[in-house]
Amino acid sequence: MARAMVLSTNEAVKQAVMAGLGVSIVPLIGMRGALREEKAVVVPIRGLPLRSTWHIVWPSGKVLSPAAQAFVQALRTDGPRWIAQHFG
Repeated sequence: MARAMVLSTNEAVKQAVMAGLGVSIVPLIGMRGALREEKAVVVPIRGLPLRSTWHIVWPSGKVLSPAAQAFVQALRTDGPRWIAQHFG
């Protein structure tokens, strides 16, 4: 009989996996430290990793604060470089 757990955060899932409670599909970025410390391993599975596309959105008509405008501009200008540098 298969058993399942429902956990509400990626960190909770990571801790459960590291405690030996099972396996999971989680974002690699959240597991880098555990992988480096050999507290977890990546198991190659056909069809993985899953790829996703992220979008930044806000309500139409919303006037962004100067900080939000700077953040959006930084993503547009430097986002591809940041992704390649940190997640490539």
